[in-house]
Amino acid sequence: MTNVKPIEEILSRYLEFSKTIDWNQKPIELYDPVKYIMDQQGKKLRPLSLMLISALTDAPLDVAAKAGYAIELFHNFTLAHDDIMDDAPLRRGKETMYKKYGQNSSILSGDVMLIESLRMMYEVEIATNKKDIVSTFVQAAREICEGQTMDMAFEQIEDVSLEEYIEMIRLKTAVLIGCAMKIGAILGNTETEFQNQIYSIGETLGITFQIQDDWLDSYGDTSLVGKNANGDIIQRKKTALFLLALQKSNTMQKEKLLHLYDKKNNSDDRTKSTLSLFSDLEINSEIKTMIKSFEAKSLNAIHQLNLNDKAQSTLIEFINIIKNRNS
Repeated sequence: MTNVKPIEEILSRYLEFSKTIDWNQKPIELYDPVKYIMDQQGKKLRPLSLMLISALTDAPLDVAAKAGYAIELFHNFTLAHDDIMDDAPLRRGKETMYKKYGQNSSILSGDVMLIESLRMMYEVEIATNKKDIVSTFVQAAREICEGQTMDMAFEQIEDVSLEEYIEMIRLKTAVLIGCAMKIGAILGNTETEFQNQIYSIGETLGITFQIQDDWLDSYGDTSLVGKNANGDIIQRKKTALFLLALQKSNTMQKEKLLHLYDKKNNSDDRTKSTLSLFSDLEINSEIKTMIKSFEAKSLNAIHQLNLNDKAQSTLIEFINIIKNRNS
């Protein structure tokens, strides 16, 4: 495990590969929406995770780039369908695929993204362990569907615990990052124990990422986040902020918070009142503490890996990039 490349170089290699994928195909009604969403400047966290671990384990980066693109294609498929379910107007500061092309086109284009991601992952050029790669990918895809189902079910349930929420985001968000990092390790022909360790680190990173996303929705810079400010409050989403507030509330505060999230409550000051209650309960600082605890868990796990100092430093640098993000 000596092939340590800078994160910027790894990202550059991924972007070079992505330019070789041509979505200018017919029927344009099917492929234009795919091109639209894949051309957007997302964070590329998942392919970067995969390729970083591949680089640290001496796997060929050109092979890893194809697997990384398959992961990113699948991720964007989930976003396209999520935006339909959420009736979301913006994604990454632009119209969602759903708003730009309509529901039917977005469903079909999302379907073809799912199919193509599976095909690309199956065609990754690897002499051994192809079954492990595909199995890891398919398992993650299934769990993401389970997580999305839990997320939708939570909308109809008043009594959701913070622990249940963490499990939901583990499935909906974190498993794909764990999957990406594990596939990177499989491409590097590493031992099963290392693959499982790196998967666990990826999961923890994914949970950290989602809680941070919840925080950014209410406390981030709107011009950088790329979504409407306080969209989670407006949509009455049971985020880490909301559930922590419920957990910390006294009886009167809890009644007020539940009233603010009641679907019948359409008062103009609902968002402002919710943020005020969050402030009273010190949710901003509490969530930051929670994020730091998950970051510490990831860092501790990295120090247990069989990696040289330079490789460990590169992986820690990657975590710091996630930690310091503002969008």
